[in-house]
Amino acid sequence: MKTFVLLLMMAVSVAIAADAPKLKVLVVTGGHGFQRDAFFQVFKDNPEITFSEAKHTKDATGYERDDLLSHDVVVLYDMPKTITEPQKEKFLSLFKKGSGVLIMHHALVSYQHWSEYERIIGGRYPEEDGKSGAVTEQVGWQHDVDVPVVIVAKEHPITKGLKDFLIHDEIYWGFRVGSDVQPLLTTTHPKSGKPLMWTRREGNSRLVYLQLGHGPSAFKDANFRELVARSIKWVAPAGGRWTDLFNGKNLDGWVQRGGKAKYEIEDDAIVGSSAPNTPNSFLCTTRDYTNFVLELEFKVDPRLNSGVQIRSHAFDKPTQFEGKGRTIKVGAGRVHGLQVEIDPSARAWTGGVQEEGGRAWLNDLKNNEAARRAFKPEVWNHFRIECNGPSIKTWINDVPAADFQDERVSSGFIALQVHGVGRNEETRRVRFRNIRLLEL
Repeated sequence: MKTFVLLLMMAVSVAIAADAPKLKVLVVTGGHGFQRDAFFQVFKDNPEITFSEAKHTKDATGYERDDLLSHDVVVLYDMPKTITEPQKEKFLSLFKKGSGVLIMHHALVSYQHWSEYERIIGGRYPEEDGKSGAVTEQVGWQHDVDVPVVIVAKEHPITKGLKDFLIHDEIYWGFRVGSDVQPLLTTTHPKSGKPLMWTRREGNSRLVYLQLGHGPSAFKDANFRELVARSIKWVAPAGGRWTDLFNGKNLDGWVQRGGKAKYEIEDDAIVGSSAPNTPNSFLCTTRDYTNFVLELEFKVDPRLNSGVQIRSHAFDKPTQFEGKGRTIKVGAGRVHGLQVEIDPSARAWTGGVQEEGGRAWLNDLKNNEAARRAFKPEVWNHFRIECNGPSIKTWINDVPAADFQDERVSSGFIALQVHGVGRNEETRRVRFRNIRLLEL
């Protein structure tokens, strides 16, 4: 029955794929032998992709292709020992562009002397110098093992609907795993390392590491093939492409709510200018967002408070909700919801999160000195804001700021705030640019 359900899911996937543009995949090999025909059949049988191979011949020469960044997804099934500085730059360019990356099996062993690679892919199978392939009690591998695979992330798009399964494959033990990965698969095998599959994000890219996949028995396994196909689809920009929320020309897709501050466009930026005797003003997206990564740059007058609303609302009728042990009443039309603070004052809580029109501060920065120092006055600053289920995380200039859980509201619009300035008639401005969003 399990096999029938899995085959039915794959058939539905094929039917959907028939009308969708195919993803362009580059499979990087070299540095480790494998059974080519059986391995590449996994990709030939995937109707949602076209693929080509880039084989390292010396160092990491596979990255020297002129068309490297033209691919939606790069699959690493390689194990080179060395990589030159120019090749590192080519590799790192994948994450600036937002290319999807799937790392498979022995690619966990590559570049033993490049620590950045371990951080990026989320782990490392460590080898001692001059002892490639050595097996010890601490670190090693074993072929031809029946591996029980356990799904630990049952709601993730890659694993949702799949059941625990048994696969005949190779195990590793003693490998390291980064603290910021999201595990998808594990195993009950007593000798195997754990987890067997994880995801993380690097720059603008999604990454997946899959430990399974040594030989033909794994390559032919329907569960393995489904995991590879889903991973490619999930990491691909085509399956979660960055969207520019501001087109640089007009305010299409935005609507103003609240006060009467002025919003206009100057030099590819949205400029919000304060106005006297008016409440907080908000330029809001016309659609709601649920799980996403939002990135933008801002520059603010040192005398003006501002912020970025996420998962926010403005209802036509008065409403109320419970929060922090009290009933909070919100007037009709009042913008309320989570706000990532822009705070140029001496308090310096830029990147902290409060609830506008609601529960006030939910994650301030009084105990995060690094984030408080990260804000730069009167120049362009960068926000990264991640909402994924109840998890809310922010970064200011790549420094972690807020990190907390909130389940009150799961979706809502995004908005750019100009704070009220009371009776002050002197114009104060906040600027926003490069506003883009990746739906998760």
